[in-house]
Amino acid sequence: MKKIILFGAIAGVTGFYACTKDGKTVTVTNTLHDTTTINVFASGKVNADVLTAGLKVAYATPVADSVLPAASTNASAPVLDTTYDKTYTVVRSRYLTIYPPNVAGYVAGYYVQIVGAKSYFKVDYTKANGLRQAARQARLANALKTADNARISSKNVPGIRGTGDGYIDSSIVFKLPASINGDTFYVKYAAYDTLNRVSRPVTAMVVILPEGSDALTDSLTGTWKYYSYRDYENGQYTSDWSVDTGYVSSYRYYDCTNNTLTASGSETAYYIPYYTYSHIWQYTFDKYNMKNLTTSVNRVLDVSNSTCSNYVYVVNNNGKMGAESTGGLSYDRGSRKLTLIYDNDGTGSNIDLHYDTYYLSELTDSTLIMSYYNNNGDDNSAELYKFIKQ
Repeated sequence: MKKIILFGAIAGVTGFYACTKDGKTVTVTNTLHDTTTINVFASGKVNADVLTAGLKVAYATPVADSVLPAASTNASAPVLDTTYDKTYTVVRSRYLTIYPPNVAGYVAGYYVQIVGAKSYFKVDYTKANGLRQAARQARLANALKTADNARISSKNVPGIRGTGDGYIDSSIVFKLPASINGDTFYVKYAAYDTLNRVSRPVTAMVVILPEGSDALTDSLTGTWKYYSYRDYENGQYTSDWSVDTGYVSSYRYYDCTNNTLTASGSETAYYIPYYTYSHIWQYTFDKYNMKNLTTSVNRVLDVSNSTCSNYVYVVNNNGKMGAESTGGLSYDRGSRKLTLIYDNDGTGSNIDLHYDTYYLSELTDSTLIMSYYNNNGDDNSAELYKFIKQ
């Protein structure tokens, strides 16, 4: 394995040396644009056009041009922190998630390019927002609570990443191909607004690691079932952990004769839940794969087997609803953001590639706590969700 020593950078050119097993020194030079110093490994650089052809980029449309749109001179154009120095590590066939360092301006989307490619991608969040919301609602509908008791937050915590307006907390998500020759490539991206005013670009380095499990995926491996939630607002918790135990959909009156229940057409002392429902929300992680199951189970009162003091309920088979989604995950240790990508295990198209981003608040052998946010809302509030390992 090569050992890399970085000595310096001059005028946007990084120079570095690799000591090989036979003792010879090899000098490798890469020219980097719109970026300060980046530490890179002296190893095989990925062919940009081949990689671009195999990529899927969420909510993106390919553009056949080797040059990104020029940066705008308008003071109202979006602004990215071009000194942002970030190296991403990924594995083949899984995901690269970039959280752009927004500083100012309105962000409608991003222009994204693998450096050196003859084309680039246009990521448009103004069109994608409805798709993302519809996809999330489809996965979570009737799976957590009724509308009157909904606890999934649609609020955003300001200051999560940078400042500005629009889709500043949206991520750029890539689905990588299973076969990539080389272990280093560069991604250039620039933000644009609804008037197509473009920011100066940022360039990031990506290192492809040998596929394998790390400490996070080892800890996540297994099935986690949703257990309870807790509110957070204006810098403090506003509630204790609340456990979801089930809900009542309808009540009915009953008469009690000889400890036996019979339906009544008028009010009685026995006003008993007749129709109830409960929800299952769980994730199963296996290395870099993810499965999300949301299920609603309805139960009805079994009058023939119930007594006046003991109510028996049976599952209404026709009332069981659920949805299962599969995909992968990406985790940024610096920001503690866990992104769960739903792409049918890599078989979905760019339009089908949706994702939810959580803050990973706690992870132990038995407990997983995440807080959820999206692009709606403007107050300092969030909700935490506790999952128990099964």
